[in-house]
Amino acid sequence: MNLFESIKLSFKSIRANKMRSVLTMLGIIIGIASVITILSLGEGVRESMIGQFDKVGTTSVKVGVNLLNEKYRESYDIRKNDYKAIKDNINTIQYISPIQGSRVRAENGTKSRDMYIEGCTEDFIKIIPQKMKYGRFFNNSEVENSRYLCVIDERSAKSLFGRYNVINETINIGRNNNKRKFKIIGVTKVLNGESFMPESETALVMVPISAFSKTLGVSEQYNNLVYKSDSKENVERSISEIRTYLEKKHNCVNKNIYMIDKASNMLEQVDKIVLMFTAFLGVVAAISLVVGGIGVMNIMLVSVTERTREIGIRKAIGASTAAIMEEFLIESLILTVIGGIIGLLIGMIGGYFIGNKIHIMPVITFSKILGVLLFSSLIGLFFGIYPARKAAKMNPIDALRFE
Repeated sequence: MNLFESIKLSFKSIRANKMRSVLTMLGIIIGIASVITILSLGEGVRESMIGQFDKVGTTSVKVGVNLLNEKYRESYDIRKNDYKAIKDNINTIQYISPIQGSRVRAENGTKSRDMYIEGCTEDFIKIIPQKMKYGRFFNNSEVENSRYLCVIDERSAKSLFGRYNVINETINIGRNNNKRKFKIIGVTKVLNGESFMPESETALVMVPISAFSKTLGVSEQYNNLVYKSDSKENVERSISEIRTYLEKKHNCVNKNIYMIDKASNMLEQVDKIVLMFTAFLGVVAAISLVVGGIGVMNIMLVSVTERTREIGIRKAIGASTAAIMEEFLIESLILTVIGGIIGLLIGMIGGYFIGNKIHIMPVITFSKILGVLLFSSLIGLFFGIYPARKAAKMNPIDALRFE
């Protein structure tokens, strides 16, 4: 019997037991669908985050005060004159902005919600790009004059006003009874990387840092600065110059008071975390493939038992051990390959459906498709070996006597 005849006979056997064949493939279908959905969404999340970092650029750097350092003292905080000196004297810096943040309550008279307020300067939007949906960002004059203006995200606009375009509307921001009225001059789009986070975590209002200090009654001492170097080559130089200036100015040389995070380092860390998490979920999902493979082996053993007399007749008229083994291996392989293809299609559809709900575009590459189909084929071969060997080693006389 040649290969074509073995394939034809295998399909005939599968069609003869349609329901059993479908139930056998179900484990493979579920396993493959789970794996492809998880891998495609994981890659989609990874590319989305990389895309956000690309917008920020690898020349962006954050300088912060390590408040948990046992050597920390309030005198080490970055002050307004430090920011001015760094901005004016370190020529490798293109844009720089101090940032201060806090949780506040924002309200428009009838509705209110908790938000994260971030005080910054006009340079902030050039360092951490925000896509403006409506309006504009505040300028240098408005920062210097402590204008009570703000830029909010589209979710907050919708939550507070029931619509996205809320330019020239006002909201009261502050704590307890100490609130100030801010005029909305801009609305930003929610980034893709934020869209699958809880809504409370993405509610953001940005205000001039001078207005932030007056609203919350805090001094203009900053725990963080963000800046953008003028080139990739000057990132390390700018870091060294800032660290040297701050440590000498505040008399804390070699005390590790100032933490410096490069966007490129954060990108590597995020990339590793996403890859590890995706790999872990992929392995968990792949376990169902092994369970499906055991189901294939079980059904193939049943098939061998049912066709014992047929095997005996074929061996009696000259069928070789290899031919008998080949037939059952092909049948096992066909079951898993068909299950793999169906699972692949379901996984792709599921990935796009879930991705659409969480605003993440799944990424399905040819290598993933090939790898998944190859893995399902190997499952069929591996779990089909034992039933095939059992069939091939049958004694024809005993097989013919089987009832």
